[in-house]
Amino acid sequence: MRPLTGSGGILRAAVTTGRVSAVAPGPTRSEALAGAGLTDAEADRIKDAEASLVPLGRRGEPEEVAAWILRLADARTSWLTGQVLTVDGGLELV
Repeated sequence: MRPLTGSGGILRAAVTTGRVSAVAPGPTRSEALAGAGLTDAEADRIKDAEASLVPLGRRGEPEEVAAWILRLADARTSWLTGQVLTVDGGLELV
């Protein structure tokens, strides 16, 4: 099986399954840093540093990312395919 990376892979998957899109979230609140074994102080420093880079000035909330996943999966968006939606508070613009 060939990987679904690049536009060729997405095109193959879209032809086979009908629609393929993705969400690329930016820094989002989660327990990932704690799960990586960082201390609370280390995790807080990383969170603050990430938030300072985001034009909207904060990390995202999981519900904000989930809302876009649900929108992409909604049948009313049936004419949308092959897209990567960046949900990152503007970080990609920096």
